[in-house]
Amino acid sequence: VTQWDAVYRSNLTCSQRENVLDPRNNQIIVLSPDFHFSGCVVRESTISCDSSRRFKSSRERWWYIAVSKCNTINGLHLKYRLHMLNPGGLWAKEFSADEQGILETDIFFLFAYAFLLVWVCVRASILYHMGKLHMTYKLFATAIVIQLTSLMFFCIHYGIYANNGVGVPVLIPIGRTFGTLSEILFLNVLLLLAKGWTVVRGRLSEQSQFRFALLMVFYTVTYVVMFIWEAKTFDPAHVLYFYDSPAGYCLVALSFITFCWFVYAVIVTVKKYPDKRRFYAQFCVVFSVWFLARPTVVLLSNSVLEDWS
Repeated sequence: VTQWDAVYRSNLTCSQRENVLDPRNNQIIVLSPDFHFSGCVVRESTISCDSSRRFKSSRERWWYIAVSKCNTINGLHLKYRLHMLNPGGLWAKEFSADEQGILETDIFFLFAYAFLLVWVCVRASILYHMGKLHMTYKLFATAIVIQLTSLMFFCIHYGIYANNGVGVPVLIPIGRTFGTLSEILFLNVLLLLAKGWTVVRGRLSEQSQFRFALLMVFYTVTYVVMFIWEAKTFDPAHVLYFYDSPAGYCLVALSFITFCWFVYAVIVTVKKYPDKRRFYAQFCVVFSVWFLARPTVVLLSNSVLEDWS
């Protein structure tokens, strides 16, 4: 059990929580003018502190900072600003160890999706003149545009964040919303193709349409509920990242459920149209990777990667 786990949301008293710290490790900073190294002075009956500290560690760690004033019954009125930096230049100094590489990755995929969109538009033009521009391709192209927009919002936020450590926080939920819409659209495309739409049949049966609509409504509603749940209950002092929370586990389970439905739809389609077995074998293998990527990454992150507590 780490020091933070021992005191956070515990029944210990204020003094007992302070006693968990070891003064020999410089874990306690007394915010008082009586202590020179605190950088505190009295200004108009208010204690104002301005100082800096250097954290040294043999490996990456989470650092938790808490303020206490145990010898009072009046509480503590505090205004504070902390600016924490990591070693490194533009790509590293403002990012915590677990976030380093996000900006570079987003920029890479921004250009990758931009090139993909150009290719998709060229192919769409060819298919249009051939009279073969089906709805599935239009949905796929729309998903690419929305995903590109999502990446643009992320790149703007993290690009500014790399300079001032703040960024434009409102762009994060906007980018995630666009990313979710893109994922849902792309999932529509995969499931429709798995059912054989525009490949071996021009329309789905009423029963298939009902099942498909029911699945997509369930998927979309669950996704929205999970993100609302996260916004209401997510505690960054206790949960390291979204997929380490109950809401994240639910989305992983949702991905696996839709994967099973995808495989089932492919099997049914191949049984009815065996001449398309080769196409659907390749189709199923390639896009099974897309379905299983999230559960696999989450599993590895939660069970294999080192905890920085």
